[in-house]
Amino acid sequence: MAFILVTTLMQVMVSLTPVTASTAMTEMFQHSGACNTQHGKEEDDPDYYTTNSNITHLPSASGFMGTHGTYRHLTVHEQTAVLIGEGKHGMWRIQGAGFIRVYRTQEEEGIKQEDKDNALDGDDEELNNILVKHYTHQDGSENRDHKHSFGEEISKDGFLNWLDLTIYHPKFGGKYKDHPVMDLPWYYCGLSGADYPHMGNVWKYVKAQKNANRVGPLGKRAGMDVN
Repeated sequence: MAFILVTTLMQVMVSLTPVTASTAMTEMFQHSGACNTQHGKEEDDPDYYTTNSNITHLPSASGFMGTHGTYRHLTVHEQTAVLIGEGKHGMWRIQGAGFIRVYRTQEEEGIKQEDKDNALDGDDEELNNILVKHYTHQDGSENRDHKHSFGEEISKDGFLNWLDLTIYHPKFGGKYKDHPVMDLPWYYCGLSGADYPHMGNVWKYVKAQKNANRVGPLGKRAGMDVN
């Protein structure tokens, strides 16, 4: 079943005039002055990109991504982003209830199954050191050549390949000691298409928002600032 992801973009565009509007931005305002919309302004009017009530027109942009003949469409209308995937487009849950899954580095020492509870408690310094040195929730390579231990929970050597640690665990060095309770889930989906050649203005516009990548109160409750 296809899905729609809607999120409010935080920053409202200021009014543009024909002098300052670039060709790219003009393409995002094709609705401004369209026939039979009672716009009533000439193109050289400094208020051309406003309504008759002097409310700023907002951009409208669309684009798509695709690989192997499979497409995902992204549009932005009235400061709202809408993402529509195809029938098999999946979503994955990253975390829930304030826990972070950490993965053991392949071929490295890990936590034995019988030590799992003590490792989760965070009171054993030796186990904490193993978690700090050989377990991580980050992939610095940013590619598929990672060294994380996926697959079965327990390795053939009897080590735990992953553990779910609370954000207050000593492994994270107190980084999240004052973090609000994480009671909202966080999902993500993969959007393929190298360099987004068919996204055009819509992707550039989304990235240009002044509050892009700034996590707000709801985002913190979903743990989007945990890294």
